[in-house]
Amino acid sequence: MASKKAGRQLLRATRIAGILALGFGLTQGGTAARAADVAPPAQVAVSPAPPVPEHDWALGTWGGVRSDLYRKGIDFQFVWVSEVAYNMTGGAENRIAQAGQLNLGVTFDLEKLFGDPGAIFQMTFDKREGRNLNHDAGLDMLVQPQEVYGRGDIWRLTQFWYDQKFANGVIDWKIGKMAVSEDITQYPCVFMNLSFCGSAPGRGLAGNYFFNYPIGQWGTRVRFNAPEAYFTLAAYQMNPNVLKQSYGVNFDFSGGNGVLLPIEFGWLPAFDGGRLPGVYQFTAWYGSQQAQDVVALNYPNLVPLSDLPVGGRWGVSFQMSQQLTHPSDDHPKQGLSLIGSMVMLDRATSTLNNQETIGLVYHGPFENRQGDEIAIAWGRTEVNSRLTNAAILSNVLVPGSAVVRRAEYPLEIYYNFHAYNGIDVRPNFQWIHCPGGVCNKPDVAILGVKTVINF
Repeated sequence: MASKKAGRQLLRATRIAGILALGFGLTQGGTAARAADVAPPAQVAVSPAPPVPEHDWALGTWGGVRSDLYRKGIDFQFVWVSEVAYNMTGGAENRIAQAGQLNLGVTFDLEKLFGDPGAIFQMTFDKREGRNLNHDAGLDMLVQPQEVYGRGDIWRLTQFWYDQKFANGVIDWKIGKMAVSEDITQYPCVFMNLSFCGSAPGRGLAGNYFFNYPIGQWGTRVRFNAPEAYFTLAAYQMNPNVLKQSYGVNFDFSGGNGVLLPIEFGWLPAFDGGRLPGVYQFTAWYGSQQAQDVVALNYPNLVPLSDLPVGGRWGVSFQMSQQLTHPSDDHPKQGLSLIGSMVMLDRATSTLNNQETIGLVYHGPFENRQGDEIAIAWGRTEVNSRLTNAAILSNVLVPGSAVVRRAEYPLEIYYNFHAYNGIDVRPNFQWIHCPGGVCNKPDVAILGVKTVINF
């Protein structure tokens, strides 16, 4: 009987895969477009996790209706993120700007609803709005101070996927429309400067093809889970159309011109008898979408045959989070944690080709404020040295013709007030040395407030 049930489950999953994959065509659609190697607008990295019933909803349980639906297998997500920033120093002028995102999602637990073990379906829409301080104040930073800004003031269908677990969760298979950062280089987004927020490759470096939330791409991934480790293989359609303003809520597969192939190994140790958990992610990827040489694209007068593509793109990254202290068994998450990341992209096609960050987060700084936290992070984002050398050469040939950019050094400090169920307010201070990678420009100082409301 069990084997028949397993067979029906596998057949059902296979049928769903066939329907979704019918139009998938990872490389279908017109000719390869020229890839723009510029730092992209910011994006939120990971979709909000479903809240804990009865405890983490600002609007409560709707008289018990919402928690009842949750127990039956229907979980709604309504999340608003707002980021207000003001530059005290630096830039062309002092300005204040607000950017925000509304997240509307629903998760269907198909096991609870229809008796399909280990299966869920997710659908999520997102809407962004607001202003970009980096542009409005003329800060000219390499990485944006408001991570939630960008990708267009439109509604987007970010998630439309089916997930099926096999062998008691050892194998986890997912297919549909999703953000790459949901499953590859998954990382929380709590800081406001994009340098420290979410999936490392999409933090302004590879974000013109390795898309963070809220850009969804058609794809599939398989994850193999072990007690303290996992291994992930994935494939996503590379399609420049997903960035268009007309593509927000769209099921069209046309326009694909390549495939993104990431692999990731994750180590999940728990030191000191499980009291000090950690997450270590090692990732590599290759994108077959053809791109131009970055020097030829920016300095065609210096490089002959500038219209010739150089082929695909690649990158590697490392992300980690490790709890260092555990002062109280009554509060498992309380204590100091170390966070960090490193990203390196190919020098042939990347404008920003490496970034390093490191930081400290203290959860529960006061006994009666276990929902609060305080954090500090520092980073370095480097402009491709080939572009730096090209700018120097351009100035030799034509004095003043190019801005020489090297590296940008951001720092951010925040305090998170857990104000109420589902409501967090994070005042923050950012200091950016060498904004835009230009060290003879005044440093930028920014005061900001990030507010997250989980309705």
